[in-house]
Amino acid sequence: MSKVRNVADLKMQISQKSLKKLDTILGLLFFTICMLRFQAFLKNCLGQSSDLCWLIRTGDWILLHKDLPTTDLFSWWQPARLVVPYQWTFEIFASLLNKTAGVWSIGLFSNVVGSIFLFWILPRNWLLRNIPFSITFAMLSLVSSAYWHFPRPQLFVWVYSAFLLYLLEEARRKDETRYLFLLPPLILLWVNAHPSFAFALLTITIYFVVGALKKKVLRTQISLGAIFIASALSTILTPKGTLFVSHAMSFANGGQYLRIHEVLPAYQNPDLHPFLAYSILACALIAFFWKNLPLEKCIVSLFFIALGISVNRFEPLSIIASWSCVGDSITLGLSKYLRVQNSDTACIRASDVSAGHLWRSGSSFFVALLIGCVLWKADVPNEREAQAQLLNYADRSLLLMPEQRGKTRLFNDPICGNWMIFTGLGRPFMSNQFDSYKPQTISEVVKVLNGDNFSTFLNTQEIDCILIQNYCPLHKALKNSSQWTLIRGTNSMSYWERTN
Repeated sequence: MSKVRNVADLKMQISQKSLKKLDTILGLLFFTICMLRFQAFLKNCLGQSSDLCWLIRTGDWILLHKDLPTTDLFSWWQPARLVVPYQWTFEIFASLLNKTAGVWSIGLFSNVVGSIFLFWILPRNWLLRNIPFSITFAMLSLVSSAYWHFPRPQLFVWVYSAFLLYLLEEARRKDETRYLFLLPPLILLWVNAHPSFAFALLTITIYFVVGALKKKVLRTQISLGAIFIASALSTILTPKGTLFVSHAMSFANGGQYLRIHEVLPAYQNPDLHPFLAYSILACALIAFFWKNLPLEKCIVSLFFIALGISVNRFEPLSIIASWSCVGDSITLGLSKYLRVQNSDTACIRASDVSAGHLWRSGSSFFVALLIGCVLWKADVPNEREAQAQLLNYADRSLLLMPEQRGKTRLFNDPICGNWMIFTGLGRPFMSNQFDSYKPQTISEVVKVLNGDNFSTFLNTQEIDCILIQNYCPLHKALKNSSQWTLIRGTNSMSYWERTN
């Protein structure tokens, strides 16, 4: 009998070793896929973030004048147009980085943040639950996208949201409120960086309401309710009072032009189809195990997954908000192998973390930091290349032509306008700061760029020259028009003037 038991134990050990070896091999394979996808999306991330041009220059203006702008700083067309500088903290941050170490350092920062999330924060969250290495990086290979790399105010949102969810989860799991006082200052930072602070208030509300329904510790609920009120009040503690809040509401009440690529549904973006696969798996897992999961985590996760599917720029926020809950679900699914009784006990408590865990955590953080730095340096070796990418390798002499030729009423596509703002080569017609234009105004401009009845608009505005990228349908329309003459062009841009 003893021999039989020994043989059975030996077979089990061999089986476990084989599974562990297979997990390591598959894990390294998926880790490599994650690295390759990270590198692929890193390429030209500056070129796809041309709004960084006016973000930096707005930050320059704020630092110089020690004030926030109230009207358009750059356009000759509508210089009195009101603007809402709700991203001013990021604008100052980008300006300071640019002054200190150039555009290159801004790209480095954005890619390091993305790398720390994708190669440290997210995988560590699952690996501490004893979720296999291979499963962790298999799922991570689905959620990598370009939105983790763009140097924009959303970078602050990713960090703020992770901190928010950590604080709320600590309060829920331990019925402790000692760290909740950090939420109002966090919301204050958030409201001065991006309109998505409304999602933070919604998340706090969900945790408060579900906790009240569960009749959790009264002291915790009173504290969370008070924190919510303080957080809501902090949204008006901005340099412009309630203006940032009212502007944020304009994104929901039809006051904004939202027909741009980044606010389209994820299924219309081929790069995000793997994220859709993650979303389906995540929803299925949460739906299957929801009775054994914290209700507030389920609601928050499903809401942000739906948000990421509806608006593709929020894909990283969707991952950050749902990742822990999906990890809980996987842990429950593997419970008979891991012998875990519930999702909360799967995560190692801070008091249980040993020196070995701290060493592995520090080492993995260093690896994530190294990945972001090395891959960025390999793709963008210096400041010259960084600025060339930001301007999408545009010919600067073309940007200067309207001023050189004495033309004052330029029409340009919004991206060319961004480039002119960054280089300081003349005043553009408009940039892609769409959220400060009326929707009907942008619709008119879009029709012109599409070549639809463009002469009427250009004549009404007394336009005397045009600078556009050649992919715009207007380029073809101008070639077929006798009213306009091509003065100079490249493979990507062209400059036109009215025919004398």
